[in-house]
Amino acid sequence: TYFLLEGVVMQILMVNNKEIHEQFFFPSDFFSEYQSFYKQKPSNRVLSAKTNVTLYQISYHSLQLIYERIPHFQNLSRKLLEENLNFIMDLNSMLVNDSPAERYLRLKEMRPEVIQEIPQYMIATFLGMTAEALSRLKGRLARARFDNNGDKSNSNLPN
Repeated sequence: TYFLLEGVVMQILMVNNKEIHEQFFFPSDFFSEYQSFYKQKPSNRVLSAKTNVTLYQISYHSLQLIYERIPHFQNLSRKLLEENLNFIMDLNSMLVNDSPAERYLRLKEMRPEVIQEIPQYMIATFLGMTAEALSRLKGRLARARFDNNGDKSNSNLPN
């Protein structure tokens, strides 16, 4: 388990020799490949640094010792896991129920740092579409905003 101080880390799942970017982590995020960490088994996911990173790491063994010695730490850990689980469930629901445009706009609202700092092809796999489809979608959204507002300023263009 990690706490990210600086940089950007990605969680990637390989499917049919293609990278699926499942999550992006930014400074102040706690993250882990939880199934691997708690089951102490190898993972089919990869955590990869997109930039140089500074982070804290805690081993499974060390975390168990902290739980034994500082029982209140279990509550903090549980709350962090609950927050992460809720985020993952919201993300799963978004991918299953929302249109591509809704997924992009929701991501832009929920995690603007992803839109600003992550390359488009990675965002596309995260949203379950191709980079080309995301590019077309962003073009349609930009045209729709322009048509609705008649404003030619860059603030109407998607990132």
